[in-house]
Amino acid sequence: MATAPTRVTSVQTVYNTTTSPKTTPTFDVQAGDLIVIYGYTPIYETTLNTPTWTGTGSVTLRQSVFVSGYANLYCWTIDVTSTATGRTISATSGGTTLIWGMSATIWRNHGGVGASANANTTGAPSLSLTCTANSAVQVAVDDWNGVNGSSRTWRTVNGSAMSENMYTYVTDAGSGYYTIYEGYTTDVGSAGSKTLGLTAPTGQQYSI
Repeated sequence: MATAPTRVTSVQTVYNTTTSPKTTPTFDVQAGDLIVIYGYTPIYETTLNTPTWTGTGSVTLRQSVFVSGYANLYCWTIDVTSTATGRTISATSGGTTLIWGMSATIWRNHGGVGASANANTTGAPSLSLTCTANSAVQVAVDDWNGVNGSSRTWRTVNGSAMSENMYTYVTDAGSGYYTIYEGYTTDVGSAGSKTLGLTAPTGQQYSI
């Protein structure tokens, strides 16, 4: 059986301001690490530019949801090529000036980026992903409806609810509103299709 990857840490900017650029807190990396970056905006008209960072390794866009009537959601990765301390990631927004934010999660002892996918629809967030055995998975949800997720329930992967990386419920009529979630599972178990996301709350108009 393969060894599952290790989740090292996660850093975030704030999600309730229009400030641009925004920069993460500092973090340390080792050569061979993988960084997964999510960028969130509350509406289609607020865009995000490709992040930059103070370490070595290129930034690659893996997925994005950019659909009118839904929140914009981006996923980038970085393959780290050298060990360093005190690194940061920065990004800028574009288009209509509204609130936004981003996160970055560092993974270690991984086998590279495998499958990725995206969707946008209504209801309780759900995304199917075909995984190899003992993979780690990570999922982001950006709800344009801004449904309160205080009673949220994560979907089950490999016998347990997904672990929560982050949850933010933002209501601000002056500069936008949205609800955002991040979850992960460090080991999906056997190979096959896994369903990621949340079973509650329903009524979301989500990007995932």
